[in-house]
Amino acid sequence: MYADNDNNVAQAIWRLCGKREPGNPGVHELLRVNQRTFLQTHAQVFGSLSELYKSHFPAYIVASEEVAAHVHDPHPKKVLREEAWTELIDSGEGYLSSTWLRGKRVRWKMKRDEWAKPGKKPRMIADLGVAASLRGFRVTEYMKRAQSSENFRYKGGVMAFCKSPDPGEMAKHFMNLINPPGRYYFVYFSDDACLSYRYNGRVYFHNLDISSCDASHTGALFDTLINITPEPFKNEMRLLVAQCASKLRIISRTDPKRFVDLLPREPKLYSGSTLTTAINNVANISICMAIADLDQIRPELIAGAAATAGYIVTGVEPLEFPEDLQFLKHSPVRDSEGYWRAMLNFGVFARASGTCRGDLPGPSTMSLLQRGKAFQHALLRGAYPTVRANVIDTMRETYALDYSLDELSASIVTPLEEKTRWTPSFKVDEASFMRRYRMTPADHEELLDFAKHGYGFSCGYPVLDKILVKDYGLGLRTTFDRPVVLDPNLYPHLHSCRN
Repeated sequence: MYADNDNNVAQAIWRLCGKREPGNPGVHELLRVNQRTFLQTHAQVFGSLSELYKSHFPAYIVASEEVAAHVHDPHPKKVLREEAWTELIDSGEGYLSSTWLRGKRVRWKMKRDEWAKPGKKPRMIADLGVAASLRGFRVTEYMKRAQSSENFRYKGGVMAFCKSPDPGEMAKHFMNLINPPGRYYFVYFSDDACLSYRYNGRVYFHNLDISSCDASHTGALFDTLINITPEPFKNEMRLLVAQCASKLRIISRTDPKRFVDLLPREPKLYSGSTLTTAINNVANISICMAIADLDQIRPELIAGAAATAGYIVTGVEPLEFPEDLQFLKHSPVRDSEGYWRAMLNFGVFARASGTCRGDLPGPSTMSLLQRGKAFQHALLRGAYPTVRANVIDTMRETYALDYSLDELSASIVTPLEEKTRWTPSFKVDEASFMRRYRMTPADHEELLDFAKHGYGFSCGYPVLDKILVKDYGLGLRTTFDRPVVLDPNLYPHLHSCRN
């Protein structure tokens, strides 16, 4: 977890401005030229997307009317949005065709309380302000709806946008990946993507990830985003692109009077922009188009094809089993009847277990043990509301409550539970679940033993190392022959089961 200091800020700037493969002079520059050339030669194809998406955009209305109609919609920042909109109206700027960027510059802030992989650069947030987000939250929503509704068919294959981690929708995408309906199948969301295709009588799978994504986008990619936007919303998209060409102010963490303003020579993807998903989607579409342009899609050609579109991708080595696919932290798993389902990766739950940001939710009249148990109960219920598996069923018994969770703070309940409320429940095929993590029967027994422990236990089983390495690329620092048991009566302040 990185501290918010000047040294870490200096490291973080590389995410936005650093060259790819700095040890190989000229590679970054060549990739940028490739991207501009690729987008130019495929401009007509991208332009056809504008017509494809057109029916999913409403008849144009004045931006101020659009915001006024939706600023009160449910949202985590609803109050801030309403306050920002009131200020825009009072100042008159809300009626102007401008970026609504207050102060005309973007402030860079450290993303705090984030666990980072060793060697990974810190993340920063570009604070464009709530008013600037109001400028784009409607047009980008229409773009997501259009891309979600219209699959892009290109050179014998299909590119599909998955708008949200809905288990039912992801199960359909996983089935299409496992059995491609055409030459290839490509599913994407922002910078996350999976690809499958047929070659030499078998289906190949890949989890594709863009290396140094933010630093890879050129101004030509932003122009392409405008190109695929239907009329008359292109001008709204231009204003959002203009936000990403604003000055970036970096302020010293030790002396607020020391700062530097950076003016980009072309738009840069500021992390706080409402364009993040939209522009990354265009990047993934261009990568898939470059792969589809190959006479024959083969594993050894994927990296080179992505490079022609201006990107370096990881995941070019084919996956061994369908269960190795991972999209939006979910993977395919067979159910007891042999059907493929989407299941939240167990490493996600394991990493979130036994820890929370700030104080444990719940009334102060409850002990830490009670609140810790309630937290784990809610976490499990939110992560796997419709999934039945041996390890999950065991944890349900371990975290069972003798009172209604509604008696506690509503903040305990995770939003994921509401999204999956109407998803049919299913029983996991244990062999399929074990296959993803290459579990042996002994590993599976260890996992079931882990599921029996709650408050006061710290478990370092090797099977947890396998799971976390698979799902996050991060394992345990230390493993134990058996769980270390901490007596809650001797250590009442402990409420962590972190692995």
